[in-house]
Amino acid sequence: MSEPPASEADDLGDADAAPAQVTAASVGEQAAADPLPPSALPVTDSPATVPRVREPVAAGSPGKVRSPAGGWLLALVTLGIYYLFWYYNVNKELRDFDPSIRVSPGIAVLALFVPIVNLVSIYNTGGRIRQAQTAAGAVPAASGLAGMLLAFVIGLDLPYYNAQANHAWRAVAAR
Repeated sequence: MSEPPASEADDLGDADAAPAQVTAASVGEQAAADPLPPSALPVTDSPATVPRVREPVAAGSPGKVRSPAGGWLLALVTLGIYYLFWYYNVNKELRDFDPSIRVSPGIAVLALFVPIVNLVSIYNTGGRIRQAQTAAGAVPAASGLAGMLLAFVIGLDLPYYNAQANHAWRAVAAR
């Protein structure tokens, strides 16, 4: 057997040497030096090695500014169908705006159909809006309790939460 060239021997290392630290930069440098297909590169998808960070929805206004009265009237006219659409979207916008807000919009909507759980979901949405207001630099004024109580009065949680979410979106747009 012949000795490998010096460059290959350095890459293999000797048995007494400490193992080399592998970092994203070293993998990137290796990929640039050795043109390998992307399928040949090591893939690590574990949450411990690759942090998943969501970016805000848009640069100026991450959520859609909606008319509180218009949304409430639309929910009345559509016999609550718009309310489900709105509830999904407001929870999705909150999740996309702040990575620390953890919610599955679909599950939040499904929770509306389960007694008692629906009240918890509505209450938690108020907390999420309050958290978004804080992250946006607005005065955190949203109240999950107020939203939950207003839900008993012909769905007045929709205009209340719309107005509160609008405060957060406008605060981000003003930055």
